[in-house]
Amino acid sequence: MRILCLIVFLPLVACQTTYRPLHADIFGNIDGYRDLRLDSDVYRVTFYGSDRDDVRNYALYRAAELTVQKDRDCFVVLDTSQHSHWWQYSTLHLAFTTVRMLRGPCSQPQVRDAKEVLATMSPHIRR
Repeated sequence: MRILCLIVFLPLVACQTTYRPLHADIFGNIDGYRDLRLDSDVYRVTFYGSDRDDVRNYALYRAAELTVQKDRDCFVVLDTSQHSHWWQYSTLHLAFTTVRMLRGPCSQPQVRDAKEVLATMSPHIRR
């Protein structure tokens, strides 16, 4: 019975997108984020995973987290895009988010307060 449960439920667990640095497991499943510095205050966050909504949300969450790590207060999303690819018998979703990090008041239109984004989204992040 245990083996049957593993056969039925393991693929379901393995397909969940997890918030972490880019990771590939022994089965070829890929998920996680990767950051690329484009300029002194501009970064592109790429998030890979099995769920389209998760990768979009996790890329935004990582942008906020990276903003705080770089000792900035706010960020502006400059560009976003999503792609899907067939990978290892399933669909791999990618979300790209390019942000400019800022200091100071976060009250301008289109400017997101990084700590507010983290506080709002944190309960929905699977680690």
